[in-house]
Amino acid sequence: MASFILVHGTFARNASWTNEDSPLCIRVREAASKCGQPAKFIPEKWTGNNLGQDRIATARSIVAKIKAAQAENPDEMIFLIGHSHGGSAIAYLLKNFPDMRKSVAGCAFLSTPFIAQRLRPLWDELLTALVTVAGMLMFFLTAVITSYLFKLFGWLDHPGTTQQAVFAFATCFVIGAIVTVWIWKRIGPAVRLSLQGSLLRSIAESETADLPAGRHLFLRASGDEAAAALGAGQFIAWSIGKLVGFASVVVLRIRLMLGAVSRSYVGRAVLIVASMVFSLWLNALFLISFAFSTSLDQFARDVLHKNWHMGETDFGFAGTVIDWLATVLWPVFVFLFVGALLYAVILVVGLAIGVLTLRVFGWTNYREAVFTDFSVEPVPYGKVDFVHIDWKDQGTDALGLSHSRTYLNPRALECLAGWVSNHLRPAAVSGDTGVGQRA
Repeated sequence: MASFILVHGTFARNASWTNEDSPLCIRVREAASKCGQPAKFIPEKWTGNNLGQDRIATARSIVAKIKAAQAENPDEMIFLIGHSHGGSAIAYLLKNFPDMRKSVAGCAFLSTPFIAQRLRPLWDELLTALVTVAGMLMFFLTAVITSYLFKLFGWLDHPGTTQQAVFAFATCFVIGAIVTVWIWKRIGPAVRLSLQGSLLRSIAESETADLPAGRHLFLRASGDEAAAALGAGQFIAWSIGKLVGFASVVVLRIRLMLGAVSRSYVGRAVLIVASMVFSLWLNALFLISFAFSTSLDQFARDVLHKNWHMGETDFGFAGTVIDWLATVLWPVFVFLFVGALLYAVILVVGLAIGVLTLRVFGWTNYREAVFTDFSVEPVPYGKVDFVHIDWKDQGTDALGLSHSRTYLNPRALECLAGWVSNHLRPAAVSGDTGVGQRA
């Protein structure tokens, strides 16, 4: 007796090819019969949800079916045939249940995508960027709220309070920046190591392109719509990732440059003074704009054109010095402010699009989608027994999806039947491992 566990794909709980009277089952039964083995078909009716956790749960269910078949007949040969993400469930079984591999005579993967995954090359820099952008957005939000409160309670209307208000605002900014840097320097390394370990474990569990070697067959038809959709999604995620990566490299270069400047006492002093002036410039920008209900276009003009006249306020001589420094450093301030906003938009929007694109296919959680690269492969790594069904072999009158040709097309079914026959022969049972071995 030879048992064939049939695993349907996503959104296909009632897949007709798993029925005993389907073309696939009829052809496999004929091949088994010629080898003197009656065929038994065991459909695996899993949820069909497009989630990795469902496919992993299906792997556990298949294990239970294998054990039940072995309990009934210990010498029974068991084959696994999976279509699309049904094959992904089989891949998870082979990866996560190594003790079950010897119980499986062979696995056939029909139109199955295989996921290659790795940490992004600059994932830790991306983490730093995310923390920086989150802190920056929190600062902008705090600045807007504080400016609104200044206006609401009239703190800028009382004589002699403007200077105190601006200095209080700037002090909060400087203290917040110092605390943020301290936390990142002290706690950041531990957080990065913990996150790296967690990501590497997730990759080891989720990746299917590192499928263990075995007596496997991989069938794919030309014009596979699912493969095209996955490729399009991968291209979108790749493009967004490259854009975010380029922006991150620019930020990294600036950070390295600032780090080089800060190595000397003079450089550190310059950076501290420039940071304080920049904080005053930002606070004045937000205070004046939001406290006096400046329109958005006026706010933009203030950023790009307006020179601040702090010397004409309660700051006196200190304000004149600030005006002079702000005039010299104004191009740098504008670059930092506008660049930070653009980088925040690119980072947040880009990562959101990339994450949603990958989540559509149900492979990973949001954390992995942010910090790892994905690639959709037609076969696993290494040398495998791969059969690609040509256009002309599918027939011009074929209806439906090419994605379904691997369980309907006569040419594909002949390849599957031949593979079954090879592994049902006594030579195969006694030690022949077939051509489905990885180099």
